[in-house]
Amino acid sequence: MIAALLIIVVVVLLLLFVVAGSSTKSSSTPKTTTILEPNLRESTKEPISTWKHNLTINDNDLHFCRERDFTAIDFETATGIRNSICQIGICRVKNGEIVYKNSILVQPPGNEYSKFNIQIHGIRPSMTKNEPFFLDVWNEIKPLIEDQLVIAHNTDFDVDCLRATLNFYYLPFPVFETYCTYKSSGLGLADLTESLDVELLKHHDALADATACAECFMKLRNGQIPDSSKITQKQKKSTSEFHERISGDDLKPDLENADPNSPFYNKKVVVTGVFSIHSRDEIKIMLKKAGADINNSISRKTDFVLIGESAGYAKLDKIQILKSEGVDIKELDEEQFISMVKDFV
Repeated sequence: MIAALLIIVVVVLLLLFVVAGSSTKSSSTPKTTTILEPNLRESTKEPISTWKHNLTINDNDLHFCRERDFTAIDFETATGIRNSICQIGICRVKNGEIVYKNSILVQPPGNEYSKFNIQIHGIRPSMTKNEPFFLDVWNEIKPLIEDQLVIAHNTDFDVDCLRATLNFYYLPFPVFETYCTYKSSGLGLADLTESLDVELLKHHDALADATACAECFMKLRNGQIPDSSKITQKQKKSTSEFHERISGDDLKPDLENADPNSPFYNKKVVVTGVFSIHSRDEIKIMLKKAGADINNSISRKTDFVLIGESAGYAKLDKIQILKSEGVDIKELDEEQFISMVKDFV
């Protein structure tokens, strides 16, 4: 009898030991987290346009595009913010012929404009206060972009404007192929049209720019090479002093009229390279209005260097040498500069 009781006690103790061990093992096992793919995310607050990628046609593939239909686009913005589209220019080409063109004014968020952008394209708040939002016209132009070959003169700007605006309205970003006439030629649109004998009716009008871009692309894909000898020396002239050419003493800082709150006020700034949105003269005029002291060479006193494409190697090397010696020189690209200066010109 006693032996039987001892056996039962041993069995119970063994069972308790097994259960305790199993519980300890279970509690030490880490929890697992399931990571959903983008299209399974429950939250829509992450911009869905970041989940898709588009294909870029390079010059090596250009000859495959000779018979393809395409859409040329151009956007004008109300401010330096990419989601502030205020005009859409769209030009559709089928079988080598322009079959559809449209210029659409849209009201940017808050119908807010910067003086700087108004000086570029001439569009004002009064012109868009009663116009539809981009959200309202997207379904009209989407079929011309989605799954199409899309051409632009500076796709980095125009495609990013589209991406930012769709993000703003929480709309999905379409898939399409792109080709950039600026990257392929290295020329501003005004110079490219001259070099290819293409008419540019009104630069910085979205439809005029999109149409000229389409015509340039058709010539480029057919093998025509831009003729640089046809490019004229341009001296910016306009009733607006914004477009006047300045040089020499005119580049000295205009501290009397500039806003002291400008980040460039009484700062030494050097401009180097070629810019895709504005000419060097336009940039220098903006700097002057913002109170900058524009210099031709980089020194220990330099505060900012505005760097464009094909910037001078000597200047770039000088920047790195001075920075390695502890000199605080700030490097800016064109978009960063526009964002900083737009409220002071």
